Amino acid sequence: MHGVEHDKQVTRGSAFDDDYLLIRAAIAGQGLALVPKEYAIQEIEDGRLMQVIDKPWPARFAYYLVMLPEVIERPEIIEFIKWIKAEAGNNS
Repeated sequence: MHGVEHDKQVTRGSAFDDDYLLIRAAIAGQGLALVPKEYAIQEIEDGRLMQVIDKPWPARFAYYLVMLPEVIERPEIIEFIKWIKAEAGNNS
């Protein structure tokens, strides 16, 4: 495996420090994006992404789960949405 078998990123997937890159990755089908809605509003309006969670957050900065519309029925996506909603309801 070219010496990457112990690299944590191999098992956890990509991570982005830049929301723009994260949104571009979601559009490319590389996963979900948790970003402020305002950052992805054009992509949502154009149908390139869809907003899954529309819940106000008790913080100055809010995050929204957005993804490609065609992946919402995938079992792993459904489970992730359930988990993230449960976590959002946890005030700890």
